[in-house]
Amino acid sequence: DALLANHPINRLDRWVAFARSWGDTEAEKDYYEADAKRLITTWGGGPGLSEYASKTWNGLIESYYRARWQILFDDIKNDKEFAIRDWEEKWIRTPIQSAAPGTGDVLEQCHRIIAKADSEK
Repeated sequence: DALLANHPINRLDRWVAFARSWGDTEAEKDYYEADAKRLITTWGGGPGLSEYASKTWNGLIESYYRARWQILFDDIKNDKEFAIRDWEEKWIRTPIQSAAPGTGDVLEQCHRIIAKADSEK
């Protein structure tokens, strides 16, 4: 997720900003944001089309995919049922906060990721 922040095209906040720019009121901005997030996640919530147009973007990896997997694993561990559709809809309807800026040094970021992976072996 942090590595993706270094390229302006690979960012959820960019997609959301485009969508929000169509709204005149805060309610309209929230509507367009939710609709834009739905397109790249649940694709309307219909069966069989979830993640049809998924993206590998900064902000989406950490706040959506990683968070969703973490909750699923925690619920399995605790013998609970994960209400995935409810969680997804809540994420879609919650306006995002501005994303963290990139490090600016992609090569340095790659070295850090590789070093971390090596240390976890």
